[in-house]
Amino acid sequence: MFDVEADGKRFEEMHVDGSTTAQVFVYWSGAQLAKMAAEHGATRERKIYVLCNARLDPDWGEVDRRTLPITFQAINTLLEYHVIGDLYRIYDVTKRDGTDFNLGYIRETFKASHKTQFDTAYMRQLYDYGFQQAAAGYDWAKRPPSLVGENQNDDAP
Repeated sequence: MFDVEADGKRFEEMHVDGSTTAQVFVYWSGAQLAKMAAEHGATRERKIYVLCNARLDPDWGEVDRRTLPITFQAINTLLEYHVIGDLYRIYDVTKRDGTDFNLGYIRETFKASHKTQFDTAYMRQLYDYGFQQAAAGYDWAKRPPSLVGENQNDDAP
């Protein structure tokens, strides 16, 4: 809760996590960077690097036939697809604006599972996986993964 004042009156406001509106944010899509750059003679190469701390492939699992587990699974699924929708939006805007899109995320080759929200052993495995990927010269995805067939970096429309 935050104490605020407006028009001489005091209120309390409750703020929620920003990810309720967007999991990933780069810039306002209405900005139309390519158009603005052309209008102002700003010629420079633009690149976007999005690091997504998530898997982007579907994860199947059983859910108990009870209200709370079903509700929690529904919320988790909604958040997972929310980030994918944000990535599609960002990708579309970067293509419109002539900006190089680069996406890093937890690939399906990472097979470790976690038992709790902050599973230390899992986080160490994830760190090691990311370190190895970076040391090998990370292969940035040029589109959100479900937009491509077998070649992740195929830049064809």
